[in-house]
Amino acid sequence: MRLLDLELSDRELYFIGRIVAAWGSIESEIFLQTVQALNPDSFDNLPTAMNNLQPSRVRELWKEHVVDKATGKRRDVLLEQHRKIEQYSEDRHAIVHGMWEWSKSELEKITVWRVKKNRLEQKVYTADDLMNISMAVDEIAYYICFPTDGELADVGAFMSRKMRATLTRHPLAKDLWPSTESPE
Repeated sequence: MRLLDLELSDRELYFIGRIVAAWGSIESEIFLQTVQALNPDSFDNLPTAMNNLQPSRVRELWKEHVVDKATGKRRDVLLEQHRKIEQYSEDRHAIVHGMWEWSKSELEKITVWRVKKNRLEQKVYTADDLMNISMAVDEIAYYICFPTDGELADVGAFMSRKMRATLTRHPLAKDLWPSTESPE
């Protein structure tokens, strides 16, 4: 097997992967919450945007049918997450759809190029930038699931994949926990 060297460090790859995975989790949760709010008789009755899975349009429906109808602290938290999703969506698009190039003069920097609306755009990231974006996106994913800071988690309605694998002694559990072996 031949593998192309992507010219990214393990740390950069790790945070890029976390951003992509957490963003997928956000889109999935937004979709599910919107379906619950719309309560269709069948999937045929979903809005077109949800049948074609247009994430930005699904977010608009989520805001209209879930966020704007929430009350109190839940509403405040969901509005803040909606704002953050809009804030970080450009970084997510750049990371997922951009063309990567590392800086020859500043090796710690990676430039992401992409054409958007007939203009060439660039964003520059370091591993620390990717870490900060990853942490922000992880936090958004958490607060979309638990807008009142653990309302469902505290009553045991949610069990993580890691915990379920551990409790059922599934072979995947060893891959989900950090390695305790020291590198040589």
